[in-house]
Amino acid sequence: MSEIQAMAETAQRLLRDEAAQEVLAMMRAEAVHKWEQALTLEMREAAWHDQAAVARFENGLHALADRGVVEQIVEQRQKFI
Repeated sequence: MSEIQAMAETAQRLLRDEAAQEVLAMMRAEAVHKWEQALTLEMREAAWHDQAAVARFENGLHALADRGVVEQIVEQRQKFI
């Protein structure tokens, strides 16, 4: 198993892990709450950046998981060539 496939499996486990998903949901909810309660433009922007950071992290996990699947498919195809 390659290093990418090992990391992809870890990413997949995190995406399925209830505790990890709960933390991400709490972080998203906190960012929304901060945005709703913001008194200044700077506070709203900071909350938006917090929410965007959570989304980037989650998207990164999905990308890494997908990359591992693609690598695995390529390796399997090469065995038949």
